[in-house]
Amino acid sequence: MYQENKISIITATYNRADKLHRVFDSLQNQTYRQFEWILIDDGSTDNTRELVESWKEKADYIRYFYQENQGKHVAVNRGLDYITGEYMTIIDSDDEVKAEAFEILINEWHKIPPKERSRFKSVTAKCYDPASKEIIGEPIKGGVLDCSSLDARYKYNMNYERWGLTRTEVAIQYRSKEIEGRFYPETILQDECARKYLERYIDIPLRGYYKDAGNAITKTGINKENYYLWVHNINDNMDYFRYAPKEFIKSFIGISMTGFCRKMKVREMIAPVNNMGRKIVTLLFVPCGYILYKIKDR
Repeated sequence: MYQENKISIITATYNRADKLHRVFDSLQNQTYRQFEWILIDDGSTDNTRELVESWKEKADYIRYFYQENQGKHVAVNRGLDYITGEYMTIIDSDDEVKAEAFEILINEWHKIPPKERSRFKSVTAKCYDPASKEIIGEPIKGGVLDCSSLDARYKYNMNYERWGLTRTEVAIQYRSKEIEGRFYPETILQDECARKYLERYIDIPLRGYYKDAGNAITKTGINKENYYLWVHNINDNMDYFRYAPKEFIKSFIGISMTGFCRKMKVREMIAPVNNMGRKIVTLLFVPCGYILYKIKDR
């Protein structure tokens, strides 16, 4: 049984002893104090353990666990095993959150009528650039928006980094898959969740975001595991095509681009696509995918 109104923070870290203080300082300054920090050390070889042990002397909310290096998604899954709070969130090991972050998120959650809360998975805030203090993303009309994350991404063009508080029982249901020792794109699970639950989006920046973690296929290099993401988009999200056709064209191209990177034959690449018309379109984009593969795989 999870503790009511308690927040469990999961941080997966690997050799970030020089930046991890951002999270610790943020937690020390929180105005809402009913939380625990579950720190999963994913095989660090620096002085992370010693640093955390020194913090534990003045912070009884820290729970530190070490594992051999297996990747962030595996570390987060281990963190979910230790959660005791009714709500959870993930703070990356090099990020920060504002002092009033948890207080605002809890208060916003309680603004949702009790009879409606079972329909919601989370309250989601905006991020900001710590250097410039610039808010990431366009303003939300009216300051609050209740919708699924699929609607947010495709209908409302909210394709930017966000952060918030999630009901633990929902997070447990949609924990990351661990396949072939590789990273399974979390967006796939988020989309599955979006078919069942809503999110409350608020126009308040609460998390300082220090890195770009986008999945666009135009970025330098190829993430092989995005093959699963492109197939998922074509198989499961085509009802949103009219809102963002360019994003789905990227997915058609991405299937073959990452397929070539994974040393797959063309027949293998298109086999998981579950509609004959979509298979044909995927096949038509294979030359584009091959060209991008050759450019980016140098």
